[in-house]
Amino acid sequence: MKPWTVTKSATVFEDRWIKVRADDCVTSDGHEIKPFYILEYSDWVNIVAITRDRKVILVRQYRHGVGGITLGLPAGTLDRTDTNPSAGGARELLEETGYRSDDIRLVTTLSPNAATHSNRLHVVLALDAYFAKEPAKDPSEIVEVELLSIGEAVEQAASGGIIQATQVAALLLGLRSAKVLNFQF
Repeated sequence: MKPWTVTKSATVFEDRWIKVRADDCVTSDGHEIKPFYILEYSDWVNIVAITRDRKVILVRQYRHGVGGITLGLPAGTLDRTDTNPSAGGARELLEETGYRSDDIRLVTTLSPNAATHSNRLHVVLALDAYFAKEPAKDPSEIVEVELLSIGEAVEQAASGGIIQATQVAALLLGLRSAKVLNFQF
């Protein structure tokens, strides 16, 4: 198996949030696929934050894509000013929830959708998080912070209470990295 060859590439749409690219491709066995659309986003970060009293910090907010209120992890796009995913995670955690952590680290980097997305999703773990200040006010991001026990957070992920697939994966990987969730293989 070999990668596809791109014979032509053109940007069909671009704004501050997304760039849509149309590639004309030839598969390794010679089949033409034209166009194949690629979605180019900035890299994302999902933060698995655990407070000093072992609560998982979650946020409830309106998500226009599904047209409803969802429960999930603090998350966002990395800014150009972020020096690394952990710094971006710390910034997003503080902006959305008002919590800080002095022990924040990268757990892993994933692809949100390897078929059509060019960006990466970074999973960051923030341990011993503590409330530092009121969250930033952003009219496009009205957030309610919820603190759940580790068991309650896992149950929300397992029962569909957290519906975003990348956040379910991030939560479980983050909790495993924190050694508070043991997967048996």
